[in-house]
Amino acid sequence: MPIIGTDCQIILDGHGYWIEPASYQVSRARIRRAELTGQTATGTAPGYGVGERYVDRGPGRREFTFIAVAFNNMLTYAGISQNTTGQAIHDQLQTSYNQVNTVLSFTDPTGQQWSVRFDDLVEELSDVRGQLDGCQWYLHVTLVEA
Repeated sequence: MPIIGTDCQIILDGHGYWIEPASYQVSRARIRRAELTGQTATGTAPGYGVGERYVDRGPGRREFTFIAVAFNNMLTYAGISQNTTGQAIHDQLQTSYNQVNTVLSFTDPTGQQWSVRFDDLVEELSDVRGQLDGCQWYLHVTLVEA
């Protein structure tokens, strides 16, 4: 089992991943909308004008975004080689993304655990010409709190 701060920075679906510096973000939009006021089933209530008011339902679900790096022969914090290829790390993340209607376990860089759904995955090859020893990927990930 991977350990945050020892051999990875985040854990998703039981696999540890390294993330690109300054790429980890958590957002939590507020749920709000405009509603009409002053209406009844028969029309406008006496003495009241029809208007619109702002209704705030509070904070929504958290959205986690980060760039996972899938490089060849990455090292742990102790300097020990993980003996993995960028393609193998890519394939692990792709397997998690391909699961349909599944809640996954996610441990963030602070060690807090969340139940999430894998919302989006964008794959980026850093430099195709420099891939002599295998593909190395930047994987843009979006997770949504379940």
